[in-house]
Amino acid sequence: NYFHRIGSHELIYDRTCQRLELFLGDPHRRSRSSHVNYQTAFRLQGAAKLRKSRRRGFFAQRTSVRPRSFALGNLQEAMKKEPRKPKPLEPGDRIAIVAPSGGVDPERLLAGQQVLEERGFRVTGPRQREPFRLFSGRDDERRAELLDAFADPEVRAVWFARGGYGMTRLLPGLDQAWLAAHGKLCIGFSDATALLQWLVEGGVPALHGPMVAHDLVRENESGGLDHLFAIAAGKSDWTVPVPAALVAGEAEGRLLGGCLTVLTSLAGTPFAPSFAGCIAVLEDTHERPQRKLDRMLIQLRQSGMLDGVRGFVFGVMHECGPEEEIRDTLLDCLGDLGVPVGLRAPIGHGESHFAVPLGVRVRLVAPESGAGTLSGLESMVV
Repeated sequence: NYFHRIGSHELIYDRTCQRLELFLGDPHRRSRSSHVNYQTAFRLQGAAKLRKSRRRGFFAQRTSVRPRSFALGNLQEAMKKEPRKPKPLEPGDRIAIVAPSGGVDPERLLAGQQVLEERGFRVTGPRQREPFRLFSGRDDERRAELLDAFADPEVRAVWFARGGYGMTRLLPGLDQAWLAAHGKLCIGFSDATALLQWLVEGGVPALHGPMVAHDLVRENESGGLDHLFAIAAGKSDWTVPVPAALVAGEAEGRLLGGCLTVLTSLAGTPFAPSFAGCIAVLEDTHERPQRKLDRMLIQLRQSGMLDGVRGFVFGVMHECGPEEEIRDTLLDCLGDLGVPVGLRAPIGHGESHFAVPLGVRVRLVAPESGAGTLSGLESMVV
């Protein structure tokens, strides 16, 4: 059948069962019931019937136990829940700098820390430890530092020192409910995407923005840091330019996303987010030639993560190839979804980096000609 021909039947059936289970309200997975929308659930349910196997009994049993109206009621109730917003960040508050990913350059870390102190914040730097392979320390050391920062009642914001790789290794040891109960403003991008989306999925908005030992000094000089601190203090009507539109249109929804490579690495794992009802912000660096972008976008689609997405905002896609090549790839992979797609927003890796809050409502305007905008509709803090 079709699943066998594309060689992906096992992955598709795993995701089909998972998402149908979410839709039908499995009591062991209710905390993630908002991951699937009404149309997606029945599309997946119909696709599952294409294969007659022992899973057929699974679907029949679930359908008989969980009536459709009951499941839809649970879904609508879950979607109405308000996020647990962190407190605003203001001068005098304590910031904990953490290094849960790659090793950190001490000079760049010191320069970034001084910027925050000059802004009036009390700053605690990452712990001194021996690097392990390409990481800033062993998994248990990096996880402990992260958890201690969230548990400290004096800490108002947890700020990544840098990205690299390593955050996904820590996710299995991070309890989502505990993080939500100890919700703090968390700031970072690139490899930090893994934690930011996990916080948002748990109901805590997070801030996709510059990192202390990466681009904080540059953004302080260019004015981008003022934009970040305004959002962190409660500004809701912020705006980021979207210079071009690949597919024109307008859309509203929660903002979710980050580094495309990191998000793709979460597909098929228990930590994969759903973009249903969301505006997806995606960015990356040095992912060329075009088959890399194509492979990642197709994987996100085939995994079901992009089901129900309302729009896309792409960053500058730094060093990912010629712009025309990138446009052709994005249009071929996403153009049939019928949602607006904006390009070249100064978000993420690149020469300019505007912070954007994840987990709160935004509006995307991508006109056929001229520049568009991504703008905030609500504050990310209490």
